[in-house]
Amino acid sequence: PIGPTLLFFGCRHPDEDYLYRDELAALQAVLADELHIVTAFSRLGEAAPKVYVQDRVAQQAERVAQLLGEHNANLYVCGSAAMARDVGVAVGKAMQTRMGWGEAELKGWSEGRKRGGKWQEDVWG
Repeated sequence: PIGPTLLFFGCRHPDEDYLYRDELAALQAVLADELHIVTAFSRLGEAAPKVYVQDRVAQQAERVAQLLGEHNANLYVCGSAAMARDVGVAVGKAMQTRMGWGEAELKGWSEGRKRGGKWQEDVWG
């Protein structure tokens, strides 16, 4: 059994880059309400706005902060270093808003989670 899981998946275009679409759909079918998948596509077309993972994290800030703060959830970030930094900023803002923290509290919390293996990153570039 797992607890509530929030998965953000971002790529340029769903028809070209959504590498694990079938696998994620199968996982969603098994886990049902325990898994919520949030997608972000940055190249849907000229008329569509670019949407990045960090944008979706900001949109889901309340849920992200609830999972990290109240449920002590793990955070895994995989992708470009620039995206990981921006996701970290969005997560930080979510936690500051929910917890009423200043910069010092946020820094202590995020560094503690990283040291404790609760915030892991696999980034490049």
